[in-house]
Amino acid sequence: FDNFNWGIELDAAENNTITNSTFINNDNYGIFMDDDSNYNNINLNNFTRNEQYGIYFDPGASNKATFNNFTENHFDSNPTYAIYMDAESENNTVWRNNFINNSASNNQSFSADTTNVFNLSSQGNFFDDYNDSGEGCADTSPVDGICDAYYLLAGSGLNNDSHPKLQEIIFGANNAPNTTLIYLDY
Repeated sequence: FDNFNWGIELDAAENNTITNSTFINNDNYGIFMDDDSNYNNINLNNFTRNEQYGIYFDPGASNKATFNNFTENHFDSNPTYAIYMDAESENNTVWRNNFINNSASNNQSFSADTTNVFNLSSQGNFFDDYNDSGEGCADTSPVDGICDAYYLLAGSGLNNDSHPKLQEIIFGANNAPNTTLIYLDY
């Protein structure tokens, strides 16, 4: 998906899988998550040099975007944020992704809701602006390839990744964690 207004719009879209796609040089977003876009899996994609965001959530107040899973994606050089989730974006999970050179504001992603999660168990994301001691990341106790302190994301949701990786994550079946996602409906 190259050079569109946005690569894909999900509007009232449920239980879809978007995998092995490239979203590059789009005028606004790689993927636009709109009203009632729930239980979608976005994995093994490349979001590079989209004019604003790699993925942008903007559902209406009564039409939330919930329980979406983002795993093993590569976000590179999306100038506003790699992922932007507004307050109506709830219970979404973002884990085992690489975030490289996104956002001029020194923060790779934005979340306005406290229920969005940026790691599962010990599986966090890689952020190129938080992978050495000069950036606040130390790996001393235990030495396990995970920063000892969390990576704080932008937004009023005060979300963080409590297991940010020190090195880029290698994607593929042989490296995938043995994890089961469980969605709870409140």
